[in-house]
This record gives sequence, C-alpha cells and structure tokens, in this order.
Amino acid sequence: MAILINDALSSAVYNTLPHMDDVMGVPEDNANDIADLTALLERYKLDDRVRIKLIHIQFHLKEGEVFAARDVTVPNFGLTNIMQAVPAKKHQPLYGHHYFVNSDGDLATYEYMSQPGPDISQYRSFIREFCQIVRKRRLQHKLGLSLRHAEQIHGTSELEYPAKRTCIDVPAEVPLPYSPLGFDTTTEFSRESATIENSLKNEQGAELAKQHLPGKCNVYCKYSKHRFDEAELGLSDGNTTIDNDSSDGHITSDTDDSESSSDHDDFDRGHGLYVINGRSRQINLAGRKLDSRAALYKIVSFVSDIL
Repeated sequence: MAILINDALSSAVYNTLPHMDDVMGVPEDNANDIADLTALLERYKLDDRVRIKLIHIQFHLKEGEVFAARDVTVPNFGLTNIMQAVPAKKHQPLYGHHYFVNSDGDLATYEYMSQPGPDISQYRSFIREFCQIVRKRRLQHKLGLSLRHAEQIHGTSELEYPAKRTCIDVPAEVPLPYSPLGFDTTTEFSRESATIENSLKNEQGAELAKQHLPGKCNVYCKYSKHRFDEAELGLSDGNTTIDNDSSDGHITSDTDDSESSSDHDDFDRGHGLYVINGRSRQINLAGRKLDSRAALYKIVSFVSDIL
C-alpha cells in the first residue's frame, strides 16, 4: 500500500527529477491524465489547496540542501512566495509542499514550505489510487501533487533568479517582458481545471488559463535557450567568484549604468534575470533593462535585498 512520506529527500534523488525543458509539453501531451487526476481530487473532495503538480526543478541541490518555499511581504504588493535552496538542518520545521511518486510507489515530498498545508494523511484510499494511476501510466517524472498552506487568491508566474538559486512567484497581473527565447506553461491544476484543460487545446494555452482561473493557475516563465546549469553559470557555491562576473546574473559595479552596460557585452545579450549593483541598481530581464518604477523591478529588487 502506498504511503505518504514527508522526510527530507536526498539531493542525489532530487537532482534526478526533470527540469522544465524536459516536461514543458506535458500539460498538452498528457491533458487526459491531468483531467483524470483532477477528477480524482474532486471525487475525494480534497481541500482546494491540494492540486496536481507538473513535476520540475529549477536548480540542482548540494548535499544537505532542500528547495523550500516561504512568504515574504513586498512593500505595496503584499505577500509573495519565493523558493530557494537552503540547508535543511538550519530551516526547521519544514512541511511537505510538492510530492512525486517515488521508485517504491509511495508519495514522497521533494520540495518544502515553512508552514503546514492541509493534512492528507487521512486520505489513504486517495493516496493509494493516485499512486497507482501515476505508476501505471508512467507519470512519475511528469505529474505529482502540490499542497499549499493558504488559498491562492491570484495566479502567479514562476521566475527563476539563477544567481541566488531562487524562484520568485510574480503576481500574474505584473507584466513580464517578451522573449523569443522563452516559453511559459501551466504548472498546477486544481479541482476546477476543466477550464484549464480546454484552454490548453487553444494556441494561447497557459495565457487563457491565467485569464479564466486567476486564483487557480500557476505559470512557469523561462528566459533562456536552455536550462540554467550551475557549473556553466559559476553557481557551484551559489555565488560569483568575482564581483564583475555577470555569468550568474548578479553583478557588482562601482560605475554608473552606462559604463556598466558597456563593460558587460555578454550580459547585454543574456535573456535571464540579471541584477547589477552599483551607484544605482540595474535589473535586466529578457535582454532589456527594467524601468525602476515598474512593479517587476520593485519585486525583484526587494527579493534580491533579503536573500
């Protein structure tokens, strides 16, 4: 019988889970599976904070680390969720946030949060049936389960901040710049996902899902031709080796904005999220400089300061 496991997952196992590049087609290719699993949530009348999760990781972890979520209060915007790599022993207690069906057929947590979500341990029949469906259809590295500690009022866009190995849940109403190298896809599906399922058949896909179910949909947005690789970005320790190294998206400069831009040609061509700290902070995304008055600039700047 499948059981619920909330123990800390080893980094060796975590790092075998797929990156978004590997599963970006799942919401469309496995629409029928998503419909069946969300119907299972409805049949067992689970809490609305329990959802079907598109399994993916943003960054590899080092031994002893876990990827954990917490809420931060951004001035003028309220609560914003961020996820980051943290030492498991220094961040206790941690509660199950995202789950996958492991090699033993059990429902095991692979990402965590700082507050408890709904208790699903009593739903043993649901856990057993969910794991059976996932194993039988070979969805272990495609679809899992997500628990939230609070009801989500607004949809969000997951935005990677590679320099800090952090993911920021940007409110859906905050506009993100377009990039021809980027993509987005839906990452969570609730009991009310019939509308999402229909929208995925439309060429606008996740965008329609955000419009129709703003409180029930999370969208992952990526600004890169390929996955972020820690070694490639100089992120083996989560930091740059020199202040002016722009490869990890975090630059410290004593020059003004114009001098900083001319000194970092590689940075200017980047499409990821970059923060340049100098006399005045500059934030670039999708190859363009963000207006310091823009909502996205203020959110990223605040998160950068507290990490």
